[in-house]
Amino acid sequence: MYRDAIILAGAFCKMCLLKRRPQDLPASRELLLLTIAIYFLLDLLLAKLDENITSALTAALTDTVFLLVFTLVLLLLCRKAGRWTQTVTALAGTGVVFALLLMPAVISLSGPDAMTAMQQALSVLLYLVLIWYVVVLGHIFRHALSSPFAMGVFVSMIYLLIGVFIELTLVYPDS
Repeated sequence: MYRDAIILAGAFCKMCLLKRRPQDLPASRELLLLTIAIYFLLDLLLAKLDENITSALTAALTDTVFLLVFTLVLLLLCRKAGRWTQTVTALAGTGVVFALLLMPAVISLSGPDAMTAMQQALSVLLYLVLIWYVVVLGHIFRHALSSPFAMGVFVSMIYLLIGVFIELTLVYPDS
């Protein structure tokens, strides 16, 4: 079991380096549920850094449900619904990798202190990682839709923009 976890973690890391595709993952309901659960828990943990538990729970739940629904609607519209399990597994798994990579930076930026030079550098790093994340999502969407890379990146930007809009509207309406 430990060996399987290492292999899967490696597959998600390689997907973040654009060396694996969603279809390289097993179409497994158990893997899907596991990656969604870990994605949700890390989302909750990161949201809890700046929010109370109710807001953090709402934010994590909203983000996770949006991931599932957006992917389903997109694949249904493109008549590729059979790819949903592997696509969501890939999106959630790479989301976990990015959350783990960013956790130290997010924790250091969540304090009440004024922006130090180190915090400013971390903010720049976060923007660079966001660009990388858009590229990875584009890679996943490209393969899920059998479309050009540019279309995948476009879909990933739409996904992120709608996600931010929903979160600002539902979770943080006073922001």
